[in-house]
Formats: sequence, C-alpha cells, structure tokens
Amino acid sequence: MTLAWVVERTTLPARGTWTALLAAPLVVPAFVTSFGWVSLLPSVASPGGALLVVTLAYYPLVFLPVAATLRGLDPALEETAEALGLSGAAAFARVVLPQLRPALLGGSLLVGRLVTRELVLRVLKVVGVRLSAQQAAKYVPLAGQAVSAVLTFSALKYVCEQHILQCMEVSRLLMLPAPEPADSAR
Repeated sequence: MTLAWVVERTTLPARGTWTALLAAPLVVPAFVTSFGWVSLLPSVASPGGALLVVTLAYYPLVFLPVAATLRGLDPALEETAEALGLSGAAAFARVVLPQLRPALLGGSLLVGRLVTRELVLRVLKVVGVRLSAQQAAKYVPLAGQAVSAVLTFSALKYVCEQHILQCMEVSRLLMLPAPEPADSAR
C-alpha cells in the first residue's frame, strides 16, 4: 500500500517505469523467486524467510489494485479533510483507507488463494509419497484395496476439509454471502 501511495500520490519521476518494475515479480514464478532468494541468502530457508519470499513474490497482486484505486480517487477529498483540521495521517485513515478497502481485500484474497493452492499441492505431494507405500499392499488384493481406499479417503477428506475451512474464513472476513444451492430442476 505504501509503494502504491508513493507511485500515485507523489511527484515520483517515471511513474510508469516504477509501476512496471513493482509489478515485475508477477512475471517470475514463485518457485524461481524462492530458489533465487535461498541461493542468495541461505538464511531465508526458515518460516520467517518463507513469509518474506511469499510477500515479495505476491505483493504486486495487492499493489496493482491499490494503485489503480488511488489513481481514480480525487486528491481534493484528502485536501478537504486536511483543510477541515485533520492531520495527513488522519485524513488518509478516514478518507482514503475506507475507499482502498475493496482493493486491499481483493488483492489479499488473490494472494490467499494462490498460497492456499500451493499449500494444498504441497500437502498432496506429501500425502502422495505416503500413499505410494500402499503399493506394497496390492499383493493382498482385498485387504490392499480396503486399506488403500481408507487411506486415500482419509487423506483427501483432511485436505479438502482444511481447504473448505480456510475458504470459509476468507469468506467470513470479506463478509461474502454463502452461494445459493444449485437448482436441480434446471
């Protein structure tokens, strides 16, 4: 949000170039960014480092909608609030920030979806490695199939429930209405 404000609300020269540079991480896949950071600074191979790398890889998904919203806002609103006695920070908090909320939440939702997708894929890979041990059970046909079905169902049920809970939490945070059930008569 700060970078969007600097690009859109200051007299920064070459705004278009700065916008393109700040959006550039979208062009590079996240795993390439992660590999580059870990190669450059091995100390980022930690949970805090992962948070830093994810932030650097996905911040353009928040930067771009916030910058577009700031570009469309009339600066006279801030100036009027300041003329009425609000400080610059108070004017930003009371006038600009409420108008940025949809852009911030939309960008955050996109980031959350991408990170959740990567996490689900990672969990499925780990579960897949564990499930490959089931192949040894295929020599006992009936018991092997039963064990395989139970393990597969349990793993997929766990992953899907976690994903649904995370989606419900995002929906609750955004206060989106629950989707209507599909009409079976159509």
